[in-house]
Amino acid sequence: MDKQKVDPYKPNPNLPWCPKCEGHTEYEYGGDTAPVDVCTICGWKVFDVKKKNYTTTLNYITATLVSISTLLVIYAIMANDWIPLIVIPGSIPILYMVYYFKIYQPTQIREKFLAWAKERNYREN
Repeated sequence: MDKQKVDPYKPNPNLPWCPKCEGHTEYEYGGDTAPVDVCTICGWKVFDVKKKNYTTTLNYITATLVSISTLLVIYAIMANDWIPLIVIPGSIPILYMVYYFKIYQPTQIREKFLAWAKERNYREN
């Protein structure tokens, strides 16, 4: 049985979307080169553009940072060793990368998808 053809230029938030090709293109798992799904046309990462609740992710990041920081402060006070406190500001770049790749970038791609979809008379529920 043939695989049902999908119009790649008809907006559908349930299908992965390629921001470079601006369409729901065919994709494959990147495998060794990239552990993500990539567009078979241009090689860029395809994104899940469904609406997400990023507040939960941000809450987990914040809770983790506060918990680790609290433990480090308690250790520093008990051991009278303030060197572990260097970890707190040192973790900021790591947390920023998590924020950028898990919250900011997907939000920007979703906004680009919604602008593209609006041009095609798509209305979000």
